[in-house]
Amino acid sequence: MNELTPFLPNPSSTRMPELLKKLESLHVSSQALCEGLHPFVLNEVKKSIILVNNYYSNFIESEGTHPADIVKAMQYEFSNNHDQQRKQRLALAYREAQLLILEEPLEIDYALDGKIKELHQTFYGSDSLLDEQRVVTDKHSNQHRIEPGEFRALNVEVGQHLAPPPEEIPRLFREFFAHYHYDDKDLRIKQLLKAFAAHHRYMYIHPFLDGNGRTGRLMTDGMIKQALPESYGLWSLSRGLARNNDRYKQFLARADQQRQGSSDGRGLLSESGLIEFIGFMTDIALDQANYMKGVLKLNKLQKRLRDYIAYTEQPIPQEFERMIPEFLIAGEIPKGELHNILGCSDRYARKIAKELKELGLIQDEGKFSSYKMMFTSEMLSFVFPDLIPFKEMV
Repeated sequence: MNELTPFLPNPSSTRMPELLKKLESLHVSSQALCEGLHPFVLNEVKKSIILVNNYYSNFIESEGTHPADIVKAMQYEFSNNHDQQRKQRLALAYREAQLLILEEPLEIDYALDGKIKELHQTFYGSDSLLDEQRVVTDKHSNQHRIEPGEFRALNVEVGQHLAPPPEEIPRLFREFFAHYHYDDKDLRIKQLLKAFAAHHRYMYIHPFLDGNGRTGRLMTDGMIKQALPESYGLWSLSRGLARNNDRYKQFLARADQQRQGSSDGRGLLSESGLIEFIGFMTDIALDQANYMKGVLKLNKLQKRLRDYIAYTEQPIPQEFERMIPEFLIAGEIPKGELHNILGCSDRYARKIAKELKELGLIQDEGKFSSYKMMFTSEMLSFVFPDLIPFKEMV
């Protein structure tokens, strides 16, 4: 019998109705995030969530750097502090792997040299990392080089969990891919069920010498993106896991346990442990989706943006306040219409637009393009204070 069994909970389990109800609530709450705001604004929010995921996924590994510092690193502005620069470089490498998920679908159904290995290779093979960041030290103080995209050749222990021996990894992944790929007939809640179950089984295999947590979270993000393509990226699973890191590890360990008697499923691992883990992941995701559902309400978002204009020490033209409702609902303002919205001359309107562009608050892609709103990292910290920590808090 495969040691990853059960791959999914038995549909006839008495605990499944409650679990499926939670997954359906996640689906509904996540989809509701797309209502009321223009797709361009939602895409701007998604761009910020990429930085949020980056910060919190690395924070789980005690190596998070603030989104503002990630933006600086993207512009090759590195800190003089070596530890902070290391974190910035990790964030850059992680961002490269994130973009791999965003740009191409993650298919859990093909050869071992597929996307999961590619994710690890992209992260650890990044030119952004220092050589010292590609080395791991074991409990005996021996150093081992991390081979990007290559499964481990050593035995590893994670807490109380002794991961399967390296020679078993190819066989386990063949079963992994067979059971967790999405069938055309899978409903979205079935896809989410598979995504969260796969997350644990991936962590159980622990296929790489290092970077399994980051790669596993990226894999899960990719699977959620497939299940919820419209609303994917409007909430952050990594943020929820970082805020509940101890409980996350406890539920992972609970699902690592062997079957607890004949009433605990028919696999080698505990079915109740797997159900509890999927339930925990669903609760975390639902909490994050509901949080964003509250702050993305049109009236609240408008108020927070206006408050930001009044709050920030950086002087912002007050005319920007009149542009906000148009941006949120219509997504853009044609250049020829700005003076009408502001109630001023076309020349003055273009002067205001130039100032806002220099402040990074609007986007102007060319002579015939429309103006579109952008979110700076400082604005995001104010507008979504519980989503992105203020710089001085880090």
